[in-house]
Amino acid sequence: MTGRVVITNYDPRTLSDAERQGLNTRAGANPGNFVFVDIHPGHPGGDLPLCGVLKLRSLNRILSFVAADDGGSSEYDVSKDPRTGDSGLNPRRALGIEVTAQAPPGMLPHARYGGRYYAVADTPWDLQAFSLLYQAFQTTVTDVSGVGVPITISK
Repeated sequence: MTGRVVITNYDPRTLSDAERQGLNTRAGANPGNFVFVDIHPGHPGGDLPLCGVLKLRSLNRILSFVAADDGGSSEYDVSKDPRTGDSGLNPRRALGIEVTAQAPPGMLPHARYGGRYYAVADTPWDLQAFSLLYQAFQTTVTDVSGVGVPITISK
């Protein structure tokens, strides 16, 4: 039987049929856009066992969320778990977006919308985060050459 998508640190095929059925039942208790995560001790990454779900969102929803915030709700520091190793650079905010009345100086990526300018903050972290969002967007672009009458909408 093919079941739901799960992320584990063990091979589910090593479980008994009843255990696999239970895993699939727990994963199936969530909506289809959730991915079940089951990390057990005694396997790679099991130093921090966890069980939960990841909610998948479309890139459009992620960008809408970032744009809708407009700096209104600030992010906050979360204390590092002492059991984890070095995580490298980990600033307070995931992606800094500067909203101004004038175009930003220099070559910063920016867009004008509703009479205001939205620019990526000029830090290595923010530029890298924006680059990753851009790459994720590129993976969502599909080839329409096989479509009878492709439609392009541009601004």
